[in-house]
Amino acid sequence: MNIRGLIVPAITPLYNAAVDIPSLNNLLEFIINGGADSIFITGTTGEFQYLSFEEKRKIIKQAASSMRQRLPLLVGISAETVRETLALAGEAEAHKAKATVLAPMFGPGKPAEKIDSVIQNSSLPVVLYNNPEIHRGEMLPLSIVSRYAVHPRIIGIKDSSGDWEYFLELLELRSESFSILQGKESSILPSLLAGANGIVAGTANVNPGLFAKILSHQDEETMRQITELKDELKELAEKPIPALKQKLVHLGVINSAETWGKL
Repeated sequence: MNIRGLIVPAITPLYNAAVDIPSLNNLLEFIINGGADSIFITGTTGEFQYLSFEEKRKIIKQAASSMRQRLPLLVGISAETVRETLALAGEAEAHKAKATVLAPMFGPGKPAEKIDSVIQNSSLPVVLYNNPEIHRGEMLPLSIVSRYAVHPRIIGIKDSSGDWEYFLELLELRSESFSILQGKESSILPSLLAGANGIVAGTANVNPGLFAKILSHQDEETMRQITELKDELKELAEKPIPALKQKLVHLGVINSAETWGKL
């Protein structure tokens, strides 16, 4: 599998202290109809850190059922333990996801050992994920990325660090079988112009068409519109996920702006 284009990391709708299945279905339809190339569930935007294994399992099952393989489904499998990571990889495989996404620096343990465990116990392709915000401020070492960039089962990396020099180093590892994805929205345009294979944009939850447009146009005007949308969201809430949920409620896509982190 080659991962390219617009990957939307879906929020996880919450209502009455449970996964809001009707809202999740509506959101997935909204994203699909908006022009996404892939959908990524149970990631940081999906508040995976606050979800139980059973909640993640429910989300994977429902997303797969709702999407019906109309777009590639990517499943975040990062967890505090390798045991849960492997169990999530098993759920992703059982429900015919196209790939898993792993932040190997999240939680205790050595990142290379976590990657090896996933490769050895799951047949699905893996996208690596670098995000210092969930890695205790640490970056996934380039030496590790370089080692796995040539592995046939490792198909790319999402970088949300915002470190431009690091991203340029990642671009040197790009190949037909290893994609470089920008997860920092402020760096979307320069990343695409520099040769990034795609973007993973949380704000695309509320306007996937705009982010699909930046991929095809790669122009300053579309980037300005994205910046304006992000400024609009900041007026709704200080933090991105509550703002996205409030906007989706206003759009009539989901029922509640509740966030999992408050439970």
